[in-house]
Amino acid sequence: SSGINAEYGCETDDIIRLNISGGYFEVTLGTLNRYSDTLLGSEVHRNKYYLDDRNEYFFERNRLIFSAILYFYQSQGKFYRPTCVTEEQFSEEIRFFKLEEHYKRYMDNIDDEDREAISDSEKTCMRKCWDFFEEP
Repeated sequence: SSGINAEYGCETDDIIRLNISGGYFEVTLGTLNRYSDTLLGSEVHRNKYYLDDRNEYFFERNRLIFSAILYFYQSQGKFYRPTCVTEEQFSEEIRFFKLEEHYKRYMDNIDDEDREAISDSEKTCMRKCWDFFEEP
């Protein structure tokens, strides 16, 4: 049933379903369309992944990292890399979703303190993983 959703103030027809390797996310087209130069923001690119019979877009990608990809759209251009996700893994998803230019611009504009926080959280995660294998 279409109509206006009072809580979100959007047309319910504008909500799309994204299946990321079996994990489901719902988002409004308006949120994605703000960045029309990206895979999810471009209707032409996005439609290559549409499954008519399931009424959803399917991407065989990393669900944990996808939460961070979706955050980019929802936060109007901010990025975060989940703890325990390597820079290489994150960069691969950034490339796949065609966010490279946005990510580069974001990284060029954050200060050194934020960069250190990202680095420290990665080291903390690696330390926890190491400790787990040392003393399971």
